[in-house]
Amino acid sequence: MDSGAPRVDLDRLLEATRSDPEIHAWLDQALQRYRAGEPLERALGLAGPEATKQRNVALRRAADLLDPPGALSAWQRAKRLEETLRRFEAIARHRSLKSLSLLQQTLAHILQLERAHGVRAVRCQRALFEVIRD
Repeated sequence: MDSGAPRVDLDRLLEATRSDPEIHAWLDQALQRYRAGEPLERALGLAGPEATKQRNVALRRAADLLDPPGALSAWQRAKRLEETLRRFEAIARHRSLKSLSLLQQTLAHILQLERAHGVRAVRCQRALFEVIRD
């Protein structure tokens, strides 16, 4: 399936940067990380605002799932989300993530965005409150 994006010969691009040693070194290191399996945007250090937007949407969804009746204030939901994220992050490293609940799937998506796209982790109540209060 063709995405419509132009294909780039990465080796030729690298060769074209030889005149600038700093850019050449940066691109060479990024391409090594990319060829080792890291997503290109992360290897280049270009996480982008779209991944942050996706993380914020997932954080809001997780907060809503933690308080289905909507009885908690945004501040209380942020605290509950902080605790839940920290607990899930600790256990997610040590066990299989098969058969996840909707909340756990959402938390796993948040962690994946942070790891794969270099999105800054948000784990404190104040920062979570800023994201979910809208």
